[in-house]
Amino acid sequence: MVDKEYHNNPIIEGDRIYLRKVTLSDVDGDYFEWMNNSKAIKFLSTRGIKYTREIIKKHVSEINGDSRYGFFAIIDRESEKHIGNIKIGPIDEFNRIAPLGIMIGGSDFLNKGYATEAIKLIVKYSFEDLRLNKLTAGCFALNTGAINAFKKAGFLEEGLLRKQEFLNGEFADGVLLGILIDDFEGTNA
Repeated sequence: MVDKEYHNNPIIEGDRIYLRKVTLSDVDGDYFEWMNNSKAIKFLSTRGIKYTREIIKKHVSEINGDSRYGFFAIIDRESEKHIGNIKIGPIDEFNRIAPLGIMIGGSDFLNKGYATEAIKLIVKYSFEDLRLNKLTAGCFALNTGAINAFKKAGFLEEGLLRKQEFLNGEFADGVLLGILIDDFEGTNA
């Protein structure tokens, strides 16, 4: 189903951004700073971990070495700046489904539509090139920016996970979102 070569190193072109494989050299840039900035990672499931460059580089190497994942740097076209990451996977090839996660690390790029554009690019790539049937995403109910970005990209809210994770000293709800290839084809026909 998945063309391993294409999946390992595509460049996915958008209007204001493009997506390319996350590299080890990205870790030496802003990526390391984001992962140690409590504001940038406050809604990530990996918050609370003290990251070293070595830990992040090991993670990048492992993800890039596993064909069940697509791990992309989000690059602003105008400045050529790495502004965030987006990941699909692990891809369940039998059921043709994968979770999607995104982080915009560059604070200058928050709430400006970059996440929505990146999600739309990954949705198109996942359905047209990887031939998946469904993408899923989960986020905190408090993370209205992420929820709105997913909805603008065609995702529908599929469920609420009550008091799913511990955040800022209390339990917080999670939201499940999903998009089917049928939803995608309906908006692009």
